[in-house]
Amino acid sequence: MPRENLHLTLAFLGDTDAARLPGLTSRAASVRFVPFRLPLDRIGYWKHNRIIWCGAGEEPQALNDLVEGLRTQLDAAGIRYDRRTFVSHVTLVRNATGISPASVWVPLVWDAADFAMVNSTRVDGRISYQVLQRFPATAG
Repeated sequence: MPRENLHLTLAFLGDTDAARLPGLTSRAASVRFVPFRLPLDRIGYWKHNRIIWCGAGEEPQALNDLVEGLRTQLDAAGIRYDRRTFVSHVTLVRNATGISPASVWVPLVWDAADFAMVNSTRVDGRISYQVLQRFPATAG
């Protein structure tokens, strides 16, 4: 996974009409959260889609508060999103076959001082991400 594509999805919206972006941006900007540290201290493999991922053994309350605040704003705006229970994870390798998760594992701590609205597109068979706007944390 290219470094620039590493991310932690807080709310997956899927295909969204571009006309809704100003409203989404306004809603996202209203979410308040404090900076936090996310220890990515576990690794896993999802066999059904051949993804190696890393995640937090224990999620900081500030992360859960951020996700809840964002989802509350999406609900208030009537925006559809994937409502599955949030589980923090960062995809490291897609289509992982013949690779041991331990061979790509480097534990780290992610310092989160902002979140971003991101557009994903498929270019030449690969997923590419474009940051549309960043939203900073409030003073901690």
